[in-house]
Amino acid sequence: MACLTLLEKGTLCRIMKRSETIELYQQFVDIILHRFLITKS
Repeated sequence: MACLTLLEKGTLCRIMKRSETIELYQQFVDIILHRFLITKS
C-alpha cells in the first residue's frame, strides 16, 4: 500500500510538472507570435 501511495504521489508530481511546462510553453509561443506580428506589420 505504501508503494502504491508513493507511486500515486510521483504521478501527481509528474502531472503538475507537465502542466507547468505546458503553461510556460504556451507563454513562450504567445510571446513569439506577438513579436512576429509586430515585426510583420
